[in-house]
Parts: sequence; C-alpha cells; structure tokens
Amino acid sequence: MPEKVDTIISEPIGTFLLNERMLETFVIARDKFLKPGGRMFPTRANLHIVPFSDQAIWDEQLYKAEFWK
Repeated sequence: MPEKVDTIISEPIGTFLLNERMLETFVIARDKFLKPGGRMFPTRANLHIVPFSDQAIWDEQLYKAEFWK
C-alpha cells in the first residue's frame, strides 16, 4: 500500500473541472494517498458560465454526430 501524505497539490485545469475525469481523480487520490486530517490544494474552484450561440460550432458538432448514424 502506498505511503500516505499530509498534503496533495494539484493543477486542476480543464473544461468545467470535468474534462479528463478530474474530479474522480481527485477523490481517488484523496482516498488512496491523503492521511486523515490532511489537506488538498486548491480547496475550491469557480465556474463562470455564459450562454452563447455559434452556428459554426453547432454544425461542426452535428457533423461529428452524423458519423455514427
């Protein structure tokens, strides 16, 4: 079993913190490597969401989906 640590520092850069299963990875790292009472950094994140419309992006994504039909 791996040695437990006092602190885990990460660089959570991605799309809405969900890209590349980042949140799942943090939870697994916490459970597997962090000592009881240990700290993880960063401790929070801010999401800023703004609705917009872009026909070119919509068409591109639609074309990708058409591949599977």
